[in-house]
Amino acid sequence: MTTPSLSKDIESDSGHWYTQSGEPYYTLIGNNGKERPVTLRDARKLGLLPSVTSTMSMLPKPGLIVWQKRQVLMSALTLTRLPEESDDAYIARIMADANEQAMRARARGTAIHGAIERFICGQSIEDEYKVYVRSALVALTEHLQIDTILDKCEAEKSFACPDLMYGGKVDLHSRDLNIVADFKTKEFTEETERLAWDEQAIQLEAYRQGLGMPDARMINVFISTSVPGLVRVVEHEGDPKYWKIFLSCLNLWKAVKSYG
Repeated sequence: MTTPSLSKDIESDSGHWYTQSGEPYYTLIGNNGKERPVTLRDARKLGLLPSVTSTMSMLPKPGLIVWQKRQVLMSALTLTRLPEESDDAYIARIMADANEQAMRARARGTAIHGAIERFICGQSIEDEYKVYVRSALVALTEHLQIDTILDKCEAEKSFACPDLMYGGKVDLHSRDLNIVADFKTKEFTEETERLAWDEQAIQLEAYRQGLGMPDARMINVFISTSVPGLVRVVEHEGDPKYWKIFLSCLNLWKAVKSYG
């Protein structure tokens, strides 16, 4: 007998599952009485829906690959080789350090996302995150040319599309303002030329279709983790190809996983 545990963590919906009614179903209590992540086998039995970002894992991610290579190179530059250390041992230590740095970056991004949601919901946030949260919301407010978004938007809204067999969770959306927004934490500076790619537009397209807002404005808010307070807002133009690409990813994901 398994029972669901609806995670309260605020993070990307990558690897997550949703019920047919749109409720998050990230973990469950197994037969041994311990909580564990939902597996593909569990999802098949329970009829769960994969997340938007899970299905988009079918897309190549050249930007992510470059970032991962950079992490490895930075670790190689900063770790001194030990006397008589073998090539394999040195490489393993470099890879472990790079993985640790990547985990810290993901954890910081998750923490900033959580602080944004708590702030929007009127809760207190830690001092270290205030500069990221306030600068992000101010930049978005200015982009929309309104006084405030705090009483007009809903944060971390989950949804389900049972007919198409996918679900997801949206960082921020407003039916009154007709917007769907996603926050991205990245290492960038004022000199960084480009932050947004088709991948982000495809994700937002899947979100607005899933929410039943097919004409909503699609907005990314990029938050710099290397320059606190630096934010860029990017609004994507609608393009039929984004929906077509997402549906292709979804169909490929279902074929590869033998799902549904």
